[in-house]
Amino acid sequence: MKKLENKRILFVPFYIQCPHLRYSASARIRAEWPAKYIGASMMAPEDTGAKLSVYDLVIFQKCYNSKFQEVAKIAKEINPDIKLSLDLCDAEWLHREDELKAMIERMDFVIASTNQIKKWVQKNFPDKICYKIPDGHDLDYYGQVHYFQQGNEIKVLPINKVEPMHYIWYGNSGTIASLKAILPTLERITGKGDTLTIIADERARGQVESQKIGVKFIIWGVDTVNDHVRQGNIVLNPRLDMPGYAVKSNNKTVMAYILGLPCIDRLVNDEKGWLSDLIKFRNPDLREKNVKEIRPFMIEQYSMENIAKIWGKVLDKELHK
Repeated sequence: MKKLENKRILFVPFYIQCPHLRYSASARIRAEWPAKYIGASMMAPEDTGAKLSVYDLVIFQKCYNSKFQEVAKIAKEINPDIKLSLDLCDAEWLHREDELKAMIERMDFVIASTNQIKKWVQKNFPDKICYKIPDGHDLDYYGQVHYFQQGNEIKVLPINKVEPMHYIWYGNSGTIASLKAILPTLERITGKGDTLTIIADERARGQVESQKIGVKFIIWGVDTVNDHVRQGNIVLNPRLDMPGYAVKSNNKTVMAYILGLPCIDRLVNDEKGWLSDLIKFRNPDLREKNVKEIRPFMIEQYSMENIAKIWGKVLDKELHK
């Protein structure tokens, strides 16, 4: 990132706009981790009055309400050379389209986490440059002890070969409807001793109940979630066939494989596919085989070290126009 060394770059994370979501995954993946790897600064909650005009580039990570529209306007008025960007990782236009569009109008360029988001930006703002930068994962966060590389061979952790299935689902309460949708399918093939652990915020507590499979709820914590996930032997990542889900990245699935667990990532209405995978992965040897085949690719493709190179190229291009 040598070309960025003399440039002052600031990320404004999502929790500046929504303080109650201080530990949101998007803030880590789209702001904190990129900032760490490209040597940028992070706006802290107590720094909301900081002057943005002293920076060469400010990236608003999903911050776009009227307050930030005004902040962007003032920054440009004080420093016309400043570059402003909005990083978008969700279908925010489904609920707050006017605010989102007003913010994008003030941006020099937009960054999207998926092709679907990029297409929406290009359709609505054909004259605005939009780059796709995939979600990256800081392997340090998952613990150095849990992965290492020797030459070109990435060693894979052994999977817990306990016969009962210990399903894991993690996310926020706003997406738990997807888990509810596949619960009947899960119950169809439930065996003795099977469990389902839900790792989420407090609002998800009690939302999923079953008479056929033991359901356990654990409060999601940034410092504890990885250890809780490792207690299972397979991760479930069901997706609703809805616009809001269509734009989401595969970050939950990537996280599962980094932690050494296989993951079923399917639309909820693919009942045949769910049944097939749920039956197949009862076999511990097939779970282990699946992780050995997929985990090295996930680490190589989505490690923050590699994704940071994309960030670097995009930001260098915009800063040197």
